[in-house]
Order: sequence, then C-alpha cells, then structure tokens
Amino acid sequence: MSTWITVPCAIILKDNSILLVRDNKGWVIPGGKVEEGETPIKALVREVKEETSLDIDSRSIRKVFDGFVEENIRLPIYYVKKWERRPKPNAKDVFEVKWFSLEEARSLLEPFAWRAVRRSLKEF
Repeated sequence: MSTWITVPCAIILKDNSILLVRDNKGWVIPGGKVEEGETPIKALVREVKEETSLDIDSRSIRKVFDGFVEENIRLPIYYVKKWERRPKPNAKDVFEVKWFSLEEARSLLEPFAWRAVRRSLKEF
C-alpha cells in the first residue's frame, strides 16, 4: 500500500506573466510537499515563502486543478491573487525565480501544469 504525498503549487500571475522557479528539475510552478500536521493551503503559503520570499494572502487562494502525477503524488494547483514583496530565490534548492510570458511558460511547464494555468486564466 502506497502513501499519498500532497504537493500543492501556486499560479502567480502579473501583467500577463507567470512566476516560475528553477530547481534541479527545471522551471516549475512554486510549491512543495505538505508536512505532517499541515493543510495544503498552509503548506502552499510556507513553500511559496521559502522558495520565492513572497508573502501570499491565504484568503486570495483558489484551487484550479487537482490531479495526480505518478501513482502516489496528489498535485493540487492554486491560483494566488494577492501577495507582498518582490520575488527572489529563498531556498537552497531554488536557483532562480523569474517572471515569464505565458507563451514562454507554455514551453517550459509540464502539460498538466500548463492546463492548470490555462484554466486559471479563464476563471480568474
């Protein structure tokens, strides 16, 4: 029996650009694993802060996608409407934080992540 791992991620948009972080897997949407005792929203707020230095307003978070990658990883993706601070790398495993045009992001992101971005553009 496998244990589910939940990894919430954040779509953060500004002026037709999306914020991505570069880690050892390449360019990805900010986010990370839920720790014991955390809700996905609390983990999202913590992970975004750790990776990008942004303080996100948890009241502005809306789920846009909830899917599974691999057989034991649940990947809820949230749209974040409000945040404070200027983004910068803030974790040892994040090498870079950068705004990309949506067209650039489309070629960088995994297909499931790009679908979530498209959905958030339609809904918000």
